[in-house]
Amino acid sequence: MPRFAIAATRQALPGLLEIRKRTDGRTMTVYLGLPDTKLSNVDALLLTRLDQMKLRSIGPGRANLDNAISTLLPISGLSPITPVSAPDPSVVICIGTGFEPSGFRLLTTDYDRIVDGILHLPLSRIRIVMDPEPNRGMRTALESRVVKRIREQPVDPNSTKKPVTDVEVIDYAVGGQPPLAEVLASATHVIATADNIPVISMAVSMGLPVYIAGMERVSNELRSYYHMLDGRNLVRRFYPQNSRYSYMLAPDITGNIDEFSAIRDHDPWGTYDAQQDLSDVAEFIKERYIEINS
Repeated sequence: MPRFAIAATRQALPGLLEIRKRTDGRTMTVYLGLPDTKLSNVDALLLTRLDQMKLRSIGPGRANLDNAISTLLPISGLSPITPVSAPDPSVVICIGTGFEPSGFRLLTTDYDRIVDGILHLPLSRIRIVMDPEPNRGMRTALESRVVKRIREQPVDPNSTKKPVTDVEVIDYAVGGQPPLAEVLASATHVIATADNIPVISMAVSMGLPVYIAGMERVSNELRSYYHMLDGRNLVRRFYPQNSRYSYMLAPDITGNIDEFSAIRDHDPWGTYDAQQDLSDVAEFIKERYIEINS
């Protein structure tokens, strides 16, 4: 009989509840996120700050649960890495499923903004990461509006900027792809759509510069969540230097201009200790397990 059973997806939740039932509660069940069941049906819940915001919108008391511990971001278990050193930026573009119920729906025009924003930059490499479960229409639009446009970008004979020739598509709906953490580690900058919370969490935990595409359109709890992350200097809005108000930008306190987020001056990037989150969760589970079985 296992001492612990942990589930992190909706698909795994029925199996988690079945284990709890068959072991008569002797196996401690843990769920990462908000389950589609009574919150008391799981022994311990690992809630992100966004999960807590969702609960608080239902009722103030719902966010204070005896069987829950909160983390800022979804658990990733990743540590900061040494940033990639390259003369020109290497970008990973991460596209989500197309919908985040807490306040964002991806539009095909978001694809256009991403491409329009990066084509003028002197990039050495672009890797496009496709979620394994995007809706069909968004996948088709991604291929035509992003991949095709980047690969077929016109060459300006009067420009000194070389077109990006190293363009790779990583589709996680197809087997044999490299681990996502390995893909992110190859980037100097990560651009993620606002619905792609798991990827954003991983990139932030790794200490990478993360830019949110579509951040200006988020609403409800997701708006508050990104406002909090931006306030901690963990993410920035994707607003490239050729955007509407970027001509007003002055160098930040480091003397640099962020070409990927030219909407305002920025403080230096913040840090996030994902390992401390793991330690806090482990201590919570340990104490709760001892209490349950004492």
